[in-house]
Amino acid sequence: WFIVMTTIGYGNVSPSTPSGRAMVYTLGFISILSFTSVVSVAGSITLDIFDDVFLRLDAGHLTRGAVSAFFWLFMWVCWVLLIAGVTTRADLHGQ
Repeated sequence: WFIVMTTIGYGNVSPSTPSGRAMVYTLGFISILSFTSVVSVAGSITLDIFDDVFLRLDAGHLTRGAVSAFFWLFMWVCWVLLIAGVTTRADLHGQ
């Protein structure tokens, strides 16, 4: 079930009967919709919190429009580079 729920499958275990396949397809689709819903709510809550912080800091221009989109794009790129740096460093040190 966990492999279907996370949509990570290696192909070494799969249902062989038509009813088993139908169940896996149905549960997989429901799991994807559920996960999308949870991520959407979490993202909305996160944006509401940051919008409130920006408004309190008198940085309201970061809460709407293209400036907001570029700000979050910049933050995402920084986060990806941070993760890449940490994993590269761990690989270099054999951890």
